[in-house]
Amino acid sequence: MASSPAPIASSPPVTVRRLTRADAPVAGSLHRASYEDRLPWLAGRHDEAGFIRFFADTLIDAGPVWGAFADDRLLGFIALRGDLVDQLFIAPGHQSQGVGSLLLDLAKASAERLTLVVFERNEAAWQFYERRGFVAVEHRDGTCNEEGEPEILYAWQRGPGDCPRERFGDGPALADTLLALVLAGVKTATCWDAREGLKGSAIGGRWAALDGAGAPRALLETVELTTRRFDEVDAGFAFDEGEDDRSLAAWQREHRAYFQRNGHFASDMPLCCERFRLVAAL
Repeated sequence: MASSPAPIASSPPVTVRRLTRADAPVAGSLHRASYEDRLPWLAGRHDEAGFIRFFADTLIDAGPVWGAFADDRLLGFIALRGDLVDQLFIAPGHQSQGVGSLLLDLAKASAERLTLVVFERNEAAWQFYERRGFVAVEHRDGTCNEEGEPEILYAWQRGPGDCPRERFGDGPALADTLLALVLAGVKTATCWDAREGLKGSAIGGRWAALDGAGAPRALLETVELTTRRFDEVDAGFAFDEGEDDRSLAAWQREHRAYFQRNGHFASDMPLCCERFRLVAAL
């Protein structure tokens, strides 16, 4: 059910939210610091006020911009324009800690295809994207950008295992009901018949939860993955599943009916039991 990115070395866990024009000062400052850290030969080309204006006057209106935070401190942001990853910058000192992977997974969750452009001399960036499934499709001589830097156009196409998408329940109405509990912070666990396998789930992996119509609505991260029998599920896990009155008795009643409805139930049937955290509502 989930991909397996590098773990985020951060405590407390990184959270993600949409940025607004009010975030321009801190986002512009981070943009400049990261730009000059990764592209030192271009340092001083733009002042900080220019980066802030670019964010407030151009970037925020072009498409969604998502920021990753720890303790209310901005660690990085990704800006999207259609299927183009327009900008992805991580604060100096926080690269190689999983923040960029998290933000890129967020973009992949809602996309079938993504493109982006990287300066040819920014080797760390194009290596990062290539490790995450992006393929170089065109080399350009630099006449397309104001810095005059030779650049590479990359493309990513959704494939098996790429930020998987799953729907809760066994029908559109139940999917919407359970998704609403996830978005409200009530539901933080799920389970399924172990005969289906792990479905790609891995601790630290991320996956998109779909609504009843099949649209991605949440990016989730697996934090615990165990196998236990139906009759071994305890009150704590039942509570975290967040359904009905959150009691173990209600969990047993509703899940017995669910598995019977789907063709197989036994009190000793093995289940894959997953706890997850909400990374972002999409």
